[in-house]
Amino acid sequence: TLPSEIHALTSLVSLTVSENALTGSIPAMIGLLTRLREFDLQDNDFKGTIPSEIFQLTQLTFLDLRTNELTGVIPTEIGQLIEVETIYLRENGLTGTLPSEIGLLSVLESLDIQRNEFVGPLPTEIGQLDSLLFFECMRNNFNSTIPTEIMKLTNLVNLSFRRNRLTGTIMTEFGFLTKLTRLTFWTNNLTGPIPT
Repeated sequence: TLPSEIHALTSLVSLTVSENALTGSIPAMIGLLTRLREFDLQDNDFKGTIPSEIFQLTQLTFLDLRTNELTGVIPTEIGQLIEVETIYLRENGLTGTLPSEIGLLSVLESLDIQRNEFVGPLPTEIGQLDSLLFFECMRNNFNSTIPTEIMKLTNLVNLSFRRNRLTGTIMTEFGFLTKLTRLTFWTNNLTGPIPT
């Protein structure tokens, strides 16, 4: 496990314990490491929910919780990470909707939430992420139309919607995303023609 006593390391700016076999829950005391800029727990066996205290780390630029066994929802406090550039949450058991507060992360460049159990619509506030380059949401259960606000993300390079339950059409406005090098829609419930 990650001991709660780690909160005593108040000068810590980077904490990486990736690719181990650590278990237990993420201690809420992590929220006391207020200088932390990089927090990497990827590829372990952490269980439980993401403690909202993590989102008190307002200096974080890199958050990697992928490939664990985390459950529950993304706390709305995620909107407090105003300096975060990278968020990796893929390959967990996270549920619920993607909170609208995600739109407050104005310098976010990479958002990877694939291989979870998210549902509902993608929030329209995602269109506020002007710096976003990579958005991976494949293998979830998003079940709305693709929000037109995504077409405002003109810096996008990689955009993947595959293996969801998205409906509606592929909009002609995708033509505005001229920097895209990879765009995937397969295995959804989209209809209509491919725009010319």
